[in-house]
Amino acid sequence: MSDHGSQNTENAVHTPVWLVQAMLLNVIYGHNSGDKTASDIASTHSAALVSLAQAAGLFRQMRLETAESHDMQMGDAEGSWGGIKPESEEQAEWLRWKTVEERKRTLYVIFILSSLLVSGYNHAPALTNSEILQDLPCDEEFFAAESTAAFQLKGGVRAAGHNRMTFHEALGELFAHK
Repeated sequence: MSDHGSQNTENAVHTPVWLVQAMLLNVIYGHNSGDKTASDIASTHSAALVSLAQAAGLFRQMRLETAESHDMQMGDAEGSWGGIKPESEEQAEWLRWKTVEERKRTLYVIFILSSLLVSGYNHAPALTNSEILQDLPCDEEFFAAESTAAFQLKGGVRAAGHNRMTFHEALGELFAHK
């Protein structure tokens, strides 16, 4: 493995998703506060936000099978879901799935923010279409499940992925329809 690859792994260990989410909230606030100084700072932080997301490994396609070992490296299990210890294999699967989905959704919010800044403020794109390799987020009803039991009643991981599609497939579909 190259030095660059090991550096990305090392950065991912030290860059938790909650830090990316906190910076994202600061950037959103800065652009919506009405304060010119806060807006200027938020503009500067937009590019840094993408770099932070890359350091957290949000651009890597993460599959459910690898989420558990990845979470242990990232420390997300303690930070993301309040340190919940799984009581069953179903709960462990739901927590791994929820972590993968949270990471996807965080990346897509950054992408949407970048797109809005491009169209609304004529900024250079901080994140381009070609950089998005993640599947689209699942239907909201699955992510909103408040417990393992509620998630399983909706059909669990299999049902949540029933209409899984990559960003590029969705974009292609959008442009293919007349």
